Amino acid sequence: MVEIVFESHATTRDNQNYFASGHADAELSPLGVRQAKELGERYPGGVFDVVLCSDLRRSYKTAELAFGNRFPIIRDVRLRECDYGSLTGHPSDEVDPEKARRITRPFPDGESYSQVASRLKSFLDDLLSGRDGQRVLIIGHRATQYGLEHWLNRIPLARAVTAAWAWQPGWTYRLEAGSMAGMAYDKQNKLHIVAVTAVIRNEDGKFLVLKRSEREVAHPGKYTFPGGKVEGNESIEEALAEEVHEETGLTMKPGKILLKDASFVRPDDQTVKVLSYFVEVEDAAPVVISDDFTDFRWVDLAELQALPHVGIEEELRQAEAINDVSDEIRQAIKTKSQRDE
Repeated sequence: MVEIVFESHATTRDNQNYFASGHADAELSPLGVRQAKELGERYPGGVFDVVLCSDLRRSYKTAELAFGNRFPIIRDVRLRECDYGSLTGHPSDEVDPEKARRITRPFPDGESYSQVASRLKSFLDDLLSGRDGQRVLIIGHRATQYGLEHWLNRIPLARAVTAAWAWQPGWTYRLEAGSMAGMAYDKQNKLHIVAVTAVIRNEDGKFLVLKRSEREVAHPGKYTFPGGKVEGNESIEEALAEEVHEETGLTMKPGKILLKDASFVRPDDQTVKVLSYFVEVEDAAPVVISDDFTDFRWVDLAELQALPHVGIEEELRQAEAINDVSDEIRQAIKTKSQRDE
């Protein structure tokens, strides 16, 4: 068993100016220097076998100011804050609302919290095998603690990231053999992941497809439908509406028709269930795509077949059939109305 005490790094200039540092190497402020020294005063004597920190200055400087040469201080890149990518250094009130949407989807040009949790899992595995029976201090970042809460307190990652946070003088965790058994960084304690896709048509009877960024790990540069994972306690319709708005800027109308229910197993043995729905939107003209995509098109089946895509012909073919039926019904209603006049 390894006893872990976690302390957050001391205050930086970015913290005081409300900027999100991410992987940027922010310096401690004068207040942070005082806090670091006070941290050392809270732990007098030989209470730790080692102090572990990230390789970012705000983390290891907190350790050095707090303890000097009292304990070995080891830097490990796996303890870094989440990489906010192109949002690094942006105002916190711009980055913070993004966090709930970045559990499994990376920040633009950055990483997701699932990726952070994955590297922390690697760190914890090494810690248990190499320091069993020791008491260690980790001086890290908010994302470091999200990972500790997820792995060692078995808190779903989405809940750990979105929970209210308040500073306190240290948190204690126990790392034992079997602590992380049955857990996986992206499962969030679910038997399977549920994902939804939205097949959206416009007034011309064509359907919206988005081109995935070349930096995406899966299917880079290929066209797909808007969609994403169902998070937390979201309903299917809530998840659809959120993904449609986030990825296209469009507002989904109430109601949906299931087109396809499919499941597959990823290389990490995680089962993913994908539900594809036919939906309509309030206004299909002003499409504004998110940073995860580089292009959008309105297509019919023949036009889709000419594009590189992720394998969505079946859904579009079914949606076209629904579209034809809907047009027939609307035309029948219109004809009847004209006869009644």
